[in-house]
Amino acid sequence: MAVRRRWWVAPLLIIGLFIGLGWREEPTGAETDSCVALARAQPVRVGVRDPNGPAAAASTQTGYLAPEGEVLIPLRGLIEPFVKGPLGIYWDGTAHTLSLLGPTDVLSVHFPAGKSVSERAILNGEAVPMRAVACGDQFYLSGSHLASLLQLEISADGEGAIWLAPR
Repeated sequence: MAVRRRWWVAPLLIIGLFIGLGWREEPTGAETDSCVALARAQPVRVGVRDPNGPAAAASTQTGYLAPEGEVLIPLRGLIEPFVKGPLGIYWDGTAHTLSLLGPTDVLSVHFPAGKSVSERAILNGEAVPMRAVACGDQFYLSGSHLASLLQLEISADGEGAIWLAPR
């Protein structure tokens, strides 16, 4: 009795192996290009400091110092503690718009389709110049605008880190 080989078995097993190991395609389009927008910026450690005590090491992330001197602060995982309750960070994927609701102000940033950088935002209904960058699933906004919007103090230590604390 002859064993008949099927040509499609090996490719099917390889595909199953990739799926089983969690293989996924590399990001394409704006998701890949978005980090290019931070290529000229210098990475800097950004953390949250308790106004009554030491820094919270668990909430330290990488921000970026743009060549123009502006600090770009990551939103996810760092700013979320400051926007509890009715405040919040909202992403509308259909409109490519990020909205941030502060205690008294509303900031919206629109990223044109396929673009990872926005140079203007809408603050309480008025257009303002502001740099914002989308990098994968993280968003970076201007530190000075975030400080004003969320009533935060921004300080630097002698080791090159940037610290945020409630006023």
